[in-house]
Amino acid sequence: MTRFGNKIADSGRRTRRSWKPNVQTKTLFSEMLQEKLKVRVTTSVLRIIRDRYAGSFDKYLIKTREELLRMPLAIDMKRRILEIYRQRSLAGIDKSKQLPPQPVPTQEDFDAIGSIPKRSSQ
Repeated sequence: MTRFGNKIADSGRRTRRSWKPNVQTKTLFSEMLQEKLKVRVTTSVLRIIRDRYAGSFDKYLIKTREELLRMPLAIDMKRRILEIYRQRSLAGIDKSKQLPPQPVPTQEDFDAIGSIPKRSSQ
């Protein structure tokens, strides 16, 4: 989306100008689809993927509303990823998100730690 505004010179004279988005063509890897995808994205979206979603293109597509994705290719990829995720969830294949069971501590574990020294009041 192109934005418009004024360039203001030192003299105060205003002239119209426009700002265009910084669009880049990048190859991003989809973990769920297991394929590389060549997409056109803005640098701000690349920063969002890196900072908010730890570099996961799939997480970005899943969490972003379809109105914000805008491109039919992105919406189609999101639907494909969600369908694969649903199939894996129903089949019980996606165990990577579950934490391993933790052992219940016993009294011997607490005794092995020893007593904790109390803070002295000043």
